[in-house]
Amino acid sequence: MDNKNQGEYRGVMYESEAELWFLMWAFELYNRGIIKGIRRAPTYSLTEGLDNEFVIVNSKGKEVTKRQIILRPSVYTPEFEIFWGIHEYKRFVWLEGENKKIEVPFIGEGTTEGIRTLIECKSDFDFANMTRLFKNNQKFLWDKHRVFVNLVKIKEFFKKTYCPAEFLKTRTGKDRKLDFEPKTLEQFLND
Repeated sequence: MDNKNQGEYRGVMYESEAELWFLMWAFELYNRGIIKGIRRAPTYSLTEGLDNEFVIVNSKGKEVTKRQIILRPSVYTPEFEIFWGIHEYKRFVWLEGENKKIEVPFIGEGTTEGIRTLIECKSDFDFANMTRLFKNNQKFLWDKHRVFVNLVKIKEFFKKTYCPAEFLKTRTGKDRKLDFEPKTLEQFLND
């Protein structure tokens, strides 16, 4: 990949620095057995398209069916799909239908593969108002597929949970300057 902010981290592709940082966070939990699997998320259909089919007579006098695209269908692909350990997820995931206040970072669902969360990563700076676009996609996805995608604004997320050890150093090995006191995974789990 040509872009320095794209690549592969432990076998999972990332397309931005925020995604890389989230993978660092997730793999710390994976190494502890709390997360069982991390992969790119599947694509979901959000809206159907609208076409117009019509018949014309060509220059040879034959009828030919033509098609105009009026509205293209839309799809959405979250960044990551995370599968959690069956007993370990409770510190991180609220399952739809649980009769309690949501006080954990993610909303998830039970699937045949286990407890799953879908993740959309954004930097804290909202470039081109992409958070607003995500929130519309999030609503469409919930309405059409009953699938919830969690928005992670990476540095705010690290403040509320913990900072992965790898994130605390820059690519050049220098200490990363932060505007908050980072917690380790151990500190977060023991809170």
